[in-house]
Parts: sequence; structure tokens; C-alpha cells
Amino acid sequence: MDASITNIKKLVERTVIMSMNYNVYSRKSKCDYFIEPKGLAKYGVFDIKKAQEIYDAGYTAVINYMDEQPELKQFGMTRVKKA
Repeated sequence: MDASITNIKKLVERTVIMSMNYNVYSRKSKCDYFIEPKGLAKYGVFDIKKAQEIYDAGYTAVINYMDEQPELKQFGMTRVKKA
């Protein structure tokens, strides 16, 4: 692969991540609940082949967060079985 294509891909990926981070963190204070799964920084925007790992990390973070937030039970939120 041409080195310039790799560099352009990395530049685009970094730009997308910076843009998303700005949007998320500038609005974080408006959220009632904010779940930030640990370990997602190791994945890139284009890591499509690792979608299941990313999903699993998010799912685990939500389950743990729900267990730590008893007030969520008032909304009838329960665990969902993974397929």
C-alpha cells in the first residue's frame, strides 16, 4: 500500500476521533447518565473487524453501570440476554 494512503487514512481517522470527542465531551454535562466504556481507545474508527469486541466492551460497561445505579430500576431497566 502507498505510504501516503496510510497517512491520509490515519489523518482522517484522527480528525474524526477529535471531532467526535469534542461533540461528546462538550455535551456531557447535559446528560443524566454518561457511560464511557474503558479500553475503547485501542480501537480505530475503521476497525470494523473488531466490531464484536467493541460491542462487548460497551455491553459490559452498560451492565456494570446499571448494577451501580439503583435508581435505574425505577425505569424498569433490566439486563438483556446477549445473543
